[in-house]
Amino acid sequence: MNRDTEYFTQLSIESEEAYVLMNAGMCINTSVCRECAEHRDFIRSILEILSELEINASAANTYAAKLNEYSERVSKILKNIAVVLAS
Repeated sequence: MNRDTEYFTQLSIESEEAYVLMNAGMCINTSVCRECAEHRDFIRSILEILSELEINASAANTYAAKLNEYSERVSKILKNIAVVLAS
């Protein structure tokens, strides 16, 4: 993975904003599905990794599997949002 610290800083900012919005939405909606809560919690765990990568981008290979999982989960979250918006 060849990314610089600026990339991880931006990804961290956007991820934190997504986490805050998901959390706020879950606080408003009392019938939150387990899958949504798991995605939110996973994003929270990724924030710690991104904070480290903001300082040391060369460590990205260490977290390659976790970052790939993050990418897959973000895609799934976006698909779920599209389904809800289309209904």
